[in-house]
Amino acid sequence: MTVWDTVCEHVRMKPRMKRSRMHWLVAPMVVLAACSSSSKTTTPTSTAAPTTSTATTTAVSTSVASTSVASTAAASTAVASTSVASTTVASTTAAPTVPPSTAAVTTVEAGPAGDAFYVPPSPLPSNTPGTAIWQQPLPGIDGASVAKILYVSQADDGTPLAESAVLVVPNGPAPVGGRPIVSWAHGTTGSADSCAPSKSGNASFIPAVAQLVSAGYVVVATDYQGLGTPGPHPYLDGQSEGRAVLDAAKAAQQLSGSSNRVVAWGHSQGGQAVVWAGEIAKAYAPRLDVLGVVAAAPAAHISPIGAAGGTKAIAGFWVPAMVGLAAAHSELNLADVMTPEAMAELPLLETGCLGEYFSAFGGLAKAPEKTNPMDVPAWNAVLTKNDAGQQPSAAPLFVAQGDQDTTVPQALNDIYTKAACSIGDVVDYKVYPGLTHTTVMVSGVPDMLAWIADRLAGTPPPDTCRS
Repeated sequence: MTVWDTVCEHVRMKPRMKRSRMHWLVAPMVVLAACSSSSKTTTPTSTAAPTTSTATTTAVSTSVASTSVASTAAASTAVASTSVASTTVASTTAAPTVPPSTAAVTTVEAGPAGDAFYVPPSPLPSNTPGTAIWQQPLPGIDGASVAKILYVSQADDGTPLAESAVLVVPNGPAPVGGRPIVSWAHGTTGSADSCAPSKSGNASFIPAVAQLVSAGYVVVATDYQGLGTPGPHPYLDGQSEGRAVLDAAKAAQQLSGSSNRVVAWGHSQGGQAVVWAGEIAKAYAPRLDVLGVVAAAPAAHISPIGAAGGTKAIAGFWVPAMVGLAAAHSELNLADVMTPEAMAELPLLETGCLGEYFSAFGGLAKAPEKTNPMDVPAWNAVLTKNDAGQQPSAAPLFVAQGDQDTTVPQALNDIYTKAACSIGDVVDYKVYPGLTHTTVMVSGVPDMLAWIADRLAGTPPPDTCRS
């Protein structure tokens, strides 16, 4: 029986059965099979091999700050700089559900060069989430200027903090009403500052960025809390990630003068981020008109995989997940659930990225889990609450899932989408035959871009919950 056979057996048991052991996302190279499902499948719009972006980078007239380049592209579960051939996204407008607004362009100072860019001033210029602090130009792309930005967000306990992002603004005058914003959320890269995507020094890690610019969208891509900026990265803490996505959009509106219309788009860890952004948007960011959430292979509902336990095979995900949740929730004690051997290796999380985690934690003599977190009341409460689909989303959702995904298997998003449907969310759930965790962000992208354009056009969203 494989790891995922164990998960699937647990998932199919009675709903009242106690969840027994904690297990997190599993790397494709160590899992043999994902769960089978009777969910509706959809043939991908395109199954062509991906084409890499060939857009010529244009120089920015002002000097570009020197930044260290992240060494984690190969290890990231996110798909970097995916460009889909022959995909055109219409530039359209929609009837908003929140009063429409545009922001006057806010001028902020140029941030310091190098890693000093990521160290915010003390005190912060404002405690208001979404306030832009400073920016630095990066090499542009065809038809757009690019900058990295620092902006205000907040921790789970309400403490103000700074986060970083990359901002892409189309050239030329904006249409009446301003440009809409696409807030991109990346997949897992790691927990160290060097793993922040903005440290690549360009916008190539944003999928289909050329198409988004061509459609007239402002694009902003958060690094999340503690990636690049001071403090720990609360990996897989849904609310922290959701705030990062929304506050990046607020900062983008200030710096670009765009409208308050937003679509959140993310993959893997970023899929979790945008799902949570949708769920907290009405309370946390009521002035943003969030029109849609596009979640590709989201890590949205992962507590059911506890049946498989904290195995060595998934230690590279499990350890940073435990550390990230403990960073966000002071009531959690790592020593309650993690072996002393694993805890001795934790300094690696502050220096290395995802691939190094699998080598170090997977190479331990035994699995890093000392005690099943679901058997520890404080951990059980946090893990259960961290599952999405327990509060309504402010916007319709498009969930794209490959049936050959062994990182976030289909069975998990079957559970999540069923939960979201049960509380009244409008969900377009598409399962793509033959696609994996990575290739869903290739062949599925045309559908995602079309779905985004339809939401901005005001077209009624598809709803597989009630079809």
